[in-house]
Amino acid sequence: MKSRKLAVFMILGCFLHHSDAIAAPTGLSRVNLRTTSFEATWNQLDDADYKVVVLLYHSTAPTSLPMDIDLATSPHFVTTTYSGENIQPITAYSIYVFAIDPSNSSDFARSGIALTTAQEPPVDVKISKEMTNQFLVSWNDNNARSNPHPTLNYIVTYTTNETSQSRQTSWNQTQLTINRLTSNTKYVVYVKKQATFPDVFSDDSIPENGTTVPGVSLVSITRPSGPSADNTTMIEVGWNKPDGGDAIDNYTLEWRNETDARYFETIPHTSGTTSYTYMVGNLTPGSFYRFIVRSHNSAGNGDQSEPQELRSVPAKPWPPTLSQFQDDKISSLLVTWTKPSGISDAYQVKLYQGRYLRHNETTSQLSMLVTGLESGASYKATVTAFSSHLYGSESESSSQTRTSPPTPLNVTLMQSSNEDNSNQLIISWNMPDGLLFRISSYQIIMRSSRTRGPLVIIPYDADKTNPMSYVVGGLAPGEIYTATVQSVSPSDGPAATYSENSTVSNDIITKPSSPNHKAFVSFDQIQLNWNIVGYADGFVIIFDNNQVVEMTGSSRSYTFANLNESTQYIIGMYSWAKDRNEEPYNSTTNTKIYTTMLKAEPLNLGLVAGLGIVAILFILLIVGLYAYRRQNRQRNKKLPAMRLGSIDGRQNAVDNIPRNTKGRRVIHLSNFNQHICVVRSEQNFKLLQEFKELQEVGKEMTKEIAVTTENLTKNRYKKSIYTYDSTRVKLSPGADVPGSDFINANFVSGYRGKNEFIATQGPLPTTINDFWRMVWEQRCATIVMLTQVTEGGRTKCALYWPLKDEPDMDVGDMTLELVSEKSTTNWIHRYFKLTRGEKTRYISQIHHTSWPDHGVPEVTQNVLEFVKYFQEVFEENPVQPIIVHCSAGVGRTGTFIAMDRLLQHMKDHDYVDIFGIVHEMRMCRGAMVQNHKQYIFLHKVIEDVVNKVHEREDFTSGQAIYENTQHTETIYENL
Repeated sequence: MKSRKLAVFMILGCFLHHSDAIAAPTGLSRVNLRTTSFEATWNQLDDADYKVVVLLYHSTAPTSLPMDIDLATSPHFVTTTYSGENIQPITAYSIYVFAIDPSNSSDFARSGIALTTAQEPPVDVKISKEMTNQFLVSWNDNNARSNPHPTLNYIVTYTTNETSQSRQTSWNQTQLTINRLTSNTKYVVYVKKQATFPDVFSDDSIPENGTTVPGVSLVSITRPSGPSADNTTMIEVGWNKPDGGDAIDNYTLEWRNETDARYFETIPHTSGTTSYTYMVGNLTPGSFYRFIVRSHNSAGNGDQSEPQELRSVPAKPWPPTLSQFQDDKISSLLVTWTKPSGISDAYQVKLYQGRYLRHNETTSQLSMLVTGLESGASYKATVTAFSSHLYGSESESSSQTRTSPPTPLNVTLMQSSNEDNSNQLIISWNMPDGLLFRISSYQIIMRSSRTRGPLVIIPYDADKTNPMSYVVGGLAPGEIYTATVQSVSPSDGPAATYSENSTVSNDIITKPSSPNHKAFVSFDQIQLNWNIVGYADGFVIIFDNNQVVEMTGSSRSYTFANLNESTQYIIGMYSWAKDRNEEPYNSTTNTKIYTTMLKAEPLNLGLVAGLGIVAILFILLIVGLYAYRRQNRQRNKKLPAMRLGSIDGRQNAVDNIPRNTKGRRVIHLSNFNQHICVVRSEQNFKLLQEFKELQEVGKEMTKEIAVTTENLTKNRYKKSIYTYDSTRVKLSPGADVPGSDFINANFVSGYRGKNEFIATQGPLPTTINDFWRMVWEQRCATIVMLTQVTEGGRTKCALYWPLKDEPDMDVGDMTLELVSEKSTTNWIHRYFKLTRGEKTRYISQIHHTSWPDHGVPEVTQNVLEFVKYFQEVFEENPVQPIIVHCSAGVGRTGTFIAMDRLLQHMKDHDYVDIFGIVHEMRMCRGAMVQNHKQYIFLHKVIEDVVNKVHEREDFTSGQAIYENTQHTETIYENL
């Protein structure tokens, strides 16, 4: 055996020196050099019968070849490649490839190369910061740039069961973010090094396993809900933290609108929080939005969620405005509104009459004309915007609006068939046929060139058919009138509306009044004097059936002379007035018989003197007796009524006031409830007794001025309501005009001072100028009106101001203009401008429209609110005196003034004296607080104020807090 090995060694030794028998393998090279492996390749031998033997030597092996190689057992490479295995890292090796002739072992040749294996692979490979589509791979490598084979790049390979991908990074980076991964997927990752030689690689590192996080999913997108939620500009987005997403730093919420404008919001991730919501604001109402969410950390961005879409609710339009359509006011309304912010495709318009839907229509415009409505009815509109069939909130008009009532037709005036009524005319009209309408009354406006009114309001009667008719009274005799008629809608909800004025009727003259004549008679003359009510163009006197005297002009006197003594003469007289056609219209003839005196004989002067002395003594005796009896009556009287306003203001001053004073009934407010229980017992017996006492107050006051011939016709109620001489308001007298200083008005003291109020009657057509003269001369700035112009079909007050849209009104030498008018449910506030020459004054009129004549309101709240409103208006311009009037100027007027005084007094004192205040007022003007219902009502007012009834939460204006008593007797009747 030794000899054989030695022979091989000798053969190799010879080959090492030279051999020309066999050619050495060519093209020997190494490829795919790794840390623990490599491959050697060479060219195919020319002679396939040669045996190829490969020997590998470690760099530390001896330089001489081993002598014990056994060629017989050495592997024979039939291929041209050799793979070195179990190789040490970073180790130098030599590779020899022998070509040997098996038949002659001494015939061989060889080629050799040297190599050094690659570095060891990276260590500590780790996966972190897993996301839905990425994670971070990191490793350690302390020999990256060591020789041999310094590192050029790192190659990171990541595989799944189905795919395998690689990415590389430079030698100085020991981490790499791998993205574009599949969420919720397991990956195997390893890292190897690539040397500067292209085919030199380290082995793969130890594999590292990692799983990507499941993707973030949007849970919900919803519009805010609740009464105060704004779902037009806000949408709430919700999502959950994905499983395994603990490495998430934050989330990005993205939304896009229809124009593809993009918006972002970053929401931080909170440890331990699994559910997130975010309210997206400042959206465009009615717009379409698409939402996505994705997670983030320092490694990068996660997958985005599946998009979800939602449309914000269209914005609520501004409250629509209803207005009458100018071309058809009686059956059409125009609804207009402002385009809301955001996107609106169209609008749904609904029109309600009360709670009934009368119209429902959709439009893309910003207005809608609704036709075919009921005339005079009240409507309310709602408008809703919608976008892509998504409806927003309903916007409601702030107030109701009425269609205009229909205009009456064919207005005609006719003279009254009643010859005794010279102040009446008959008016007739028709309502349009075939028209559905809703009205409550008709307003008749009478006009003439010399006088105003009256304005008459009569209730609508659905049972009456065309033609309608009405007898208008209160006209001036001998005056030419025209008339217009308006229909008036109900006042349920919004204020009543009026139709267009009808066409002006024909003009017609009222019958002149008969002259009221009287005579001064002597033995040979009759001086005839007369006056008339209304107007006349002339007078005719028929003297003793044989003499006719015709007179025109302003003269009201005529004397018949040279008559026989002690003779009867028949004198008849009538007036006449011309109509538009200059045709005279005669009054009824007023005939009286006058007798001339008997001419007296000369008198016995002595007898006359004696009789005169006796008469004087008799008169003195009568006067003395009268004075004595009057003095005794005064001595028996208690203290007179006193003004509560004169008390010094100390709250306990009442304790020093005598309790039995006739004009006083002091009640402590702390005891008021107990007191009211007592006086109300037995059907208000004690209150009725008190009022019976008050009815006697003021009867001794003189009223002579009011009942003179020239003034009697200036009193609205000629048999009952007269002014006291001592407190009457005096106008500046006209030159040689008897009674020109008279008006039915009295000064009345108030809490704020003496003569604070003027209580007056509602003006007559013939006293309108006197009324405004009083306003001017007394420098009044506030008028309180407590009556309607007509009530129960009777005229209660002349229309003493111009209506809306009418020209200014001449009142004597002054001009009156209606500046403004504001209506509420129970009162109207008008503002007038009164001009005289170059001077102008402004006057407020506060007109209560729902206080019944002779009665009281059903509840106190209505009137208390009115008094409070008056006090607020007065304090803005605290000018006295204040004019207060109803119809007669005593019932409602007295109740109002008493309420104001009591409420003002209660602010400074702890007691009231209702009896004392009414007592004092009745000493200023007769019949103030006219009936017992009004006196009882004053007590109810104070009771409600003391108990603060109207501040209770359960109070409703419709609750009957006060009911009229069963005693309904009338204290006086209007005449």
